[in-house]
Amino acid sequence: MLEHPGVIAYHAEYPSEAVSEWTEIYATDEAFRAHLDNDAGKAPLAAIVGACDSIVCRCFGDPDAASREILIGFGTTYHETAPEAFVLNPRADRESLV
Repeated sequence: MLEHPGVIAYHAEYPSEAVSEWTEIYATDEAFRAHLDNDAGKAPLAAIVGACDSIVCRCFGDPDAASREILIGFGTTYHETAPEAFVLNPRADRESLV
């Protein structure tokens, strides 16, 4: 995460077998796509996706069409959240490594 500008937070839990719950916060859609395009993370992510019975995604904000396509590629079911459920602090540094 620290090597990916725009990744604000990343948290993963495994509450039971074949269940993985992730909370990830990105400053922009570009940051989200860059994070998933990282070659070092593709194999571990594929292993986790393969071990899960299903993947549910809730995006706080409004992901663009390209980001939604990436989620569909993982076999996720997408669930809308309340409008403006997440707003990035206007003083946040979108390019910060921390």
